[in-house]
Parts: sequence; C-alpha cells; structure tokens
Amino acid sequence: MKEENPGKDSAGKFIKGHKLSSISKKDLEILVEQYCIHRAKGLDKQSFKGCDYRSIVNNASILQTEKIRVAEAEGWALWETVAMNVALGIADILPDGRKVELSKSNTTMIIFMLKNKMKTQYGELSDKDPAGTSDKGKGALPASVPFTIIDPQTNQTLNLDIGESDE
Repeated sequence: MKEENPGKDSAGKFIKGHKLSSISKKDLEILVEQYCIHRAKGLDKQSFKGCDYRSIVNNASILQTEKIRVAEAEGWALWETVAMNVALGIADILPDGRKVELSKSNTTMIIFMLKNKMKTQYGELSDKDPAGTSDKGKGALPASVPFTIIDPQTNQTLNLDIGESDE
C-alpha cells in the first residue's frame, strides 16, 4: 500500500499551500545570519551550504531582506576594494585577517571574477546588450572616458582621456 504524501497529489505534484519546504522562524533567523556572513565575505549565493538561497530569500521578512542586501553590498565592496588595491599596487588585509600579497595576485582572475559576479557593471557588452541594439555595435560605451593616473612616489597626476579615434 502506497503511503500518501500530505504535500503532493496522487500524481506526485505539489498541491497549493503545501508545507513541505517551509522553514521555521527560528531556523530562518539562524540561516539568515549564516547567509549574511557568507555574502559579506564576497561569496556567491549559490555556494551557501545551509540551504538553497532561494528558501531564505523567499521567506525572509522585510528586515531580514534589508540585512541580506547590506551583507551583499559588503561582499561587493570587499571584491571591488581588493581589485582596486591590486591594480594600484597597494597591499591589503582582508576582514578575516588574510593578507593580499601583490606578488601572488592574479589581476586576470580578478577581472574575470568581477565580470562574472557583477555583470551589470563589468560584464561583456553582449551581456549588457544581447540584442545588439546599441549604436555602431559599441554597446554601452561612452564616446570618451577620462581618468587620472597618480604616481604614488612623486604624487604627480596625469589626466588622460580615452576617446574615439578620427579614423
């Protein structure tokens, strides 16, 4: 005799209002804390081991959702700071005490990590404009990009502007 599952119909499909995947409030509070620590380290949501991240996101209160957003922002800030410091040649110490050693830093890996984790800011043009609707096939690139290089030894600045060529 087959035992009936209270959350599924005879065909094995979930019925409306089932409680099979519900999380108790106490467990959710613990999972949110663990998830926030995980995200604040700059780790990806899919690598969280406590449960599927969607279970947390779908069941979180407004306050917990804001706490998660802040933790994710801390994680993004951590990666951006590491990338910026490596690019500028500045040694850094991570919040967990590990030191970023410039001689062992792989800028190519950091670039690809930023492109994958922060696609809207650093992703490929095809990610930003999949339909190819941008002018001249240049995606969202501006006509020119001003930037400043600062020599840390002399403190002199050099202002540059990368713009379109006249060709």
